[in-house]
Amino acid sequence: MTAVLFTPVPAELAWSSLGFSAAWRGLAPCETAVLEQDPSGPVRSVEGGRSLSDFDVVFVSVAWELEVPLLARALAASGIQPDRRLRPDSHPLVVGGGPLTRSNPDLLAAVADAVFIGEADDAFDAIRRALSDAEGRQDARVRLESIPGCWVPALRPDGVPPSAPVQAARTRTPLCSPMPLRPNRFGGAFLIEVGRGCPRSCGFCVARTGGGPARFAPAERILAAVPEGVERVGLLGAAVSDHPQLLPIVRALLDRDIQVTLGSVRADRASPELTALLARSGMKTLTIAADGASEALRASIRKDLQARDLLAAADAARDAGMTRLRLYVMVGLPGEQDADLVEFCELAGELASRLRLAVSVSPFVPKRFTPLEDAPFLPVREQKRRLADLRRRLGHRVQLRMTSPREAELEYRLSHVTGEAARAFLAAPTMDAIRASCEFERQPG
Repeated sequence: MTAVLFTPVPAELAWSSLGFSAAWRGLAPCETAVLEQDPSGPVRSVEGGRSLSDFDVVFVSVAWELEVPLLARALAASGIQPDRRLRPDSHPLVVGGGPLTRSNPDLLAAVADAVFIGEADDAFDAIRRALSDAEGRQDARVRLESIPGCWVPALRPDGVPPSAPVQAARTRTPLCSPMPLRPNRFGGAFLIEVGRGCPRSCGFCVARTGGGPARFAPAERILAAVPEGVERVGLLGAAVSDHPQLLPIVRALLDRDIQVTLGSVRADRASPELTALLARSGMKTLTIAADGASEALRASIRKDLQARDLLAAADAARDAGMTRLRLYVMVGLPGEQDADLVEFCELAGELASRLRLAVSVSPFVPKRFTPLEDAPFLPVREQKRRLADLRRRLGHRVQLRMTSPREAELEYRLSHVTGEAARAFLAAPTMDAIRASCEFERQPG
């Protein structure tokens, strides 16, 4: 059996995902393929230069909804029918997995013959063995369906099975980057997973659903997994700053002359001691999230952060010698009013008086399997009005980056299509056509 592991993103982003790295290790031997900047023509494997259609099995790793149209196009360009129901037996079997299965496995099931739902760490051997031992396509489906967490829609059309059992972080080696290191979005750092799940209960976040309780790897396992000679380490996880041993981990890495980076810090965990250690490691920008524009909105989504926490984080970053603060916020949460945006702009002004401020604004996209999955998506026109109001009020005090409301609307539609409707986008030639194909009963707004 020949196999390739494909993800519809550039290589640098692919190797920023420890899930992709884990799949590459667990499904070996297999080649890898990524989506280049110019996707015209067939997608070819990195190692052998072979088209995806030349393999017996195409494993696909998908992180979020907007990657699925890219996946479908890449398969079609490589001579593989993207619609699993129309795919002939002469085409490769497509087996999918990844973070998307936590929010909308139905979408991936429109393309993949089998979808693994949840954490596949303990299932890679079984998946590989099932495919290697199978006598034909139907036998492969049957064997895959017997693996806990594996869903074969053709054999189980009436619904998604439970996700795979979660693993205990204390008894396994943390996921980490393969050596030699590949380029990634963390400056080529050696990436290591410090935990899974999240101890918080934010109502909008898929990290709190289906992934089991927060499970943090012990400091000694994390430190032992970092090889000698590494110059920089990136600590990854849904709740890195909630790790009970984060300070000793960072301190121990610095004592080994290893720089430390991490994606973001929860504002109320950005203590002077932590920020001082991160600054000593060379970090110039502290990234935090407000998520809700006002304290009332943050309380409504159970974010449990107050303005004073955000201001204290900014103070700690400034006092540690950092020069920039990056702040994430969502627009369009249920119940949001103009007064909430005014409150946010006032807070942003206070933060900007402490150090340079960059604000990233994203439209709120309700996701399945979260407490806010039935919340409406704010219509695009109103999204644009509120974003323009933010831009006007913030002026030149901050660097402002905004996610496209049209892109967010497409993500929303793809997030909620299920069953037969999840296949409709496969025949759509453009993103606008995909958007129109993903209509469903509960209209935005």
